[in-house]
Amino acid sequence: MSAGPGAQPAASGQPDVLRASSSTEAAGTQESRHALGGSQSLLLAVGAFAAGYLAIAALRPPSRAGGVVAVGAMAALLAVCLFALGALRLGLRVVALSPLTFVALAQLFIFGIRPAAVALWPGDGAFPLVWLGFRFADLGRVAAAGALGMSLLGLAFALVWETRARKHGLQRTPGLAEQPALPTSEEFDDRRLRFVLTRAAAAGTVLWLILFFRNGGIDALLNDPSRLHLNQFGGGHYVFGYALCLAAALVALVAFLERPSRQRLLLLTGLAAVALAASVALQTRGQLLATAAAGLTLLLALRSPTRRQALALAALATILLAAFAWMRTVRELSHTVPFAQAARLAITDRPLLTATRDFVEFDHLVALTAVVPREHPHLHGRSLAEAPLAFLPRRLYPDKPLPLDFELSTALLGASGKAGTPFTIVGEMYWNFGWIGGLVALAAFGAVAGAGWWRLVRSSGRKRLLVGTLVLGYSYLLLTRPLGAMAMTAAIGLVALLVVVLLAERLPVPSGEKIDQ
Repeated sequence: MSAGPGAQPAASGQPDVLRASSSTEAAGTQESRHALGGSQSLLLAVGAFAAGYLAIAALRPPSRAGGVVAVGAMAALLAVCLFALGALRLGLRVVALSPLTFVALAQLFIFGIRPAAVALWPGDGAFPLVWLGFRFADLGRVAAAGALGMSLLGLAFALVWETRARKHGLQRTPGLAEQPALPTSEEFDDRRLRFVLTRAAAAGTVLWLILFFRNGGIDALLNDPSRLHLNQFGGGHYVFGYALCLAAALVALVAFLERPSRQRLLLLTGLAAVALAASVALQTRGQLLATAAAGLTLLLALRSPTRRQALALAALATILLAAFAWMRTVRELSHTVPFAQAARLAITDRPLLTATRDFVEFDHLVALTAVVPREHPHLHGRSLAEAPLAFLPRRLYPDKPLPLDFELSTALLGASGKAGTPFTIVGEMYWNFGWIGGLVALAAFGAVAGAGWWRLVRSSGRKRLLVGTLVLGYSYLLLTRPLGAMAMTAAIGLVALLVVVLLAERLPVPSGEKIDQ
């Protein structure tokens, strides 16, 4: 049958139905790109408005509590916009399983929620800040400048990470979520795994128990828990024992996720209990939190949880965060009251203080700006230059500087300052270079960190995945604590992890523990 005078022949013999389908798919793709572009434009507009509001607030800070609350709201809004924009450009799983998550959380809670809480209930501020006294303008200025600094760090990180991927011709930015499944030939052997992990945990427990009893033991735990936490200087080799226990639990988790079994679950449960006991005994939470975050990242990277599982994980994470906040409050209150009374007051007295105590880095940063440069000069890069000294054992270098947060504690409280007062990476850059120079330094730090993250996640493998998840876990500490001290702590954790995983993969087991092939 011949075609009518107005008909066109099918191109390349392609059936009309296929051509129609292709046209529909192309139209759908175009609509999707248009919607994506519209969402990005909206997020950019809202984020630009929030950033502009914060810039004005930093120059002309509010003088009332309501103004500080508004600044906190803008800081939270900017954090959400930037995270959502990153998720649209790079992928939600890629961004969620990256340090950008902790950048957004630090900005949301430290420079968003905490300033509002202190403005509404000034008596709940941290002791150094309340002791010094403050104005609402001080809160507003620091909240605005801090949120802008954290945003610059995150933007530089994301831009460098994405740019490196584009330069290498990749259509999608690589991340921990893109790790392929490991080949079966690389699976852990159960007997070697049990042999290595139990002995690593045993050796680590001996080391941290020595530190525990050296610093006061059971009596200190019941009557003065802060002494266990503060008297750990010069005990890096004992802290390495604690890191060995955490590393053993993390390797047990990845082994269970690779091939679930009752035996591996029991091993994981026992090692996790040992790591938790070490955290309680040493009254330190940072390394445990970092390892827990790494474990959650492993779970999300190697598994795709259902909605019910995701809700259960969220509930568990909320409970753990509440428990850690309670633990910190007990440790702080035990300076002045017995342990039992501190444990009760941490639940019944001033719940807002308990809920936001983990974000008092903001309070300390406000206190820092009150004395620098008025009473103490800028450091002009000294803390960054001294950061490598943190890796030298104190036995070899007795005059090694204490972490920078202890220097601030001494500046604020004099000889009575016994604990550090951490004030975020924003505060460290401010103390070194002032606000303008600090913002530039934060952007540079974010760019360097983004390049490092790209190198870490651009290829796959079990060890690279484990290292990446632990780096992600420690990123929150690097954002909120002195860089030198936290870099050393993270390095101890990474070395312990690599030692354990290499032994679990390759160690020849004695004949009595011979592996069945």
